[in-house]
Amino acid sequence: MHVGCAFNRSADASPAYIPSFGKRTRISSPVALAVVAQELGCTTQETSAWEDEQLVKARGCRRMVYFEKQSSKSWGRIGPVFELTAEDEVVDSDALVTKSKMVSGARWELFQDDLRQLGRTGHREFTARVLCILRIDGTLHHCLVIGSHPTFSDAVGKVLKTYRLEPATLDGRPVPVDFEIVESLKKLSSAP
Repeated sequence: MHVGCAFNRSADASPAYIPSFGKRTRISSPVALAVVAQELGCTTQETSAWEDEQLVKARGCRRMVYFEKQSSKSWGRIGPVFELTAEDEVVDSDALVTKSKMVSGARWELFQDDLRQLGRTGHREFTARVLCILRIDGTLHHCLVIGSHPTFSDAVGKVLKTYRLEPATLDGRPVPVDFEIVESLKKLSSAP
């Protein structure tokens, strides 16, 4: 599940759009940004992109898209192009007064059919990296699930709806932020 282009860092036209995952580096290669802009349907000037070790998150003209590393110089788009609203204008995590808090995590017991289907795969452990926008009402939106098994990724997409979260705050008011978590299931028994 990979898609592609090459990167390194540029000027950020939208300071509100800053992801918080991993070690961030802003992309600056004009060629790379032109590719990102094309994916987003924006001009290069309207585009900003940030990378961690394995992912690039690009935003511009009220759209967001993820890229994943394919090689040392090549990145590929993964997931859809997300259409953003004012509710999705995230705040830089360094500016937050309080971070978001997990009230309760995944409630896998509500998804017995999915657990049985996962058991039938023959795998005993599953892990997925989840990237979303956490809005001020505590709900997750525009989620990208990157997993080792497609069945697990699909199940995680459903389970995310059971998360209960408190939003992050800035100057005493809730603000949207980028949200990242690793969801895993271990020692899953095989199902008939």
